[in-house]
Amino acid sequence: MDLVCGLRILSARIKNKKPVKGPDMIFALKENDLWYKESNFGHTDPTSEKQGEAVFYHRNYVERWLKEKWVVKNENRKRYELTPLGQNIIDTFHQPSAEYDEKKYLVIRSR
Repeated sequence: MDLVCGLRILSARIKNKKPVKGPDMIFALKENDLWYKESNFGHTDPTSEKQGEAVFYHRNYVERWLKEKWVVKNENRKRYELTPLGQNIIDTFHQPSAEYDEKKYLVIRSR
């Protein structure tokens, strides 16, 4: 279900013209309690941590969305776009909880 919720975050951010690059999506997933990667305990290098998170995001979200054909990569714009199938998945399986707030999906990380 996290895959569908993550897809919903991507969709909301695209619709509202918010950044959808890896670090921005990772931040949004964390803000919505959908990030379950353990921190690299013992590693003090923040660059290594960010690279690990980027790989985790790509493997556990992007690659699976691509495999299911829920998103496609727009090579001209260098970003992922929702497919009609992806939108159908969101419409069918995403059940907002009582505390659902789309604004939380749109939070922008400070740089």
